[in-house]
Amino acid sequence: MSLLAPLLALAATGCISYTPGSFRSPFGGAFPGVHSAIGCLDLALAQRFEPIARGPVIEYSFGNRCVSSVTVDLATAPVVVRRYGRDEALLIVDPRREVRALPLDGRWAGHEQIEYDGPRSMDEVCVDISRIDGEARPMPEWVCAPLTDVPQ
Repeated sequence: MSLLAPLLALAATGCISYTPGSFRSPFGGAFPGVHSAIGCLDLALAQRFEPIARGPVIEYSFGNRCVSSVTVDLATAPVVVRRYGRDEALLIVDPRREVRALPLDGRWAGHEQIEYDGPRSMDEVCVDISRIDGEARPMPEWVCAPLTDVPQ
């Protein structure tokens, strides 16, 4: 018997959904990294070391606390690397232009990893989350994540 049918039935009845403030995927597993919230989004940022990446990779995990859909726009979030006491802006590595704003259904969660072009040695990487949910807030809201998995 396939596990897909019972899983779809649970999803349809609302038994599988994001629990606001839990920072956990509906299918299990905690959101890794630094936790924060903006608008309807619970958000976690983790910086990962990827041997073949040009620069830092940020793992974004997010859950919609609200019952209505919310926009998740990772492409417009300014990202900087902090090293030697200075900030250096980073650009997304997106040759196929896949990173764009998309809706996230109410009480649902998602996960993305995005590579940035920049230095591989740094103190931390910081993201201005003030626009990630599609809202235009007057002040930036920086969240910084240290490197979580160190190269061997």
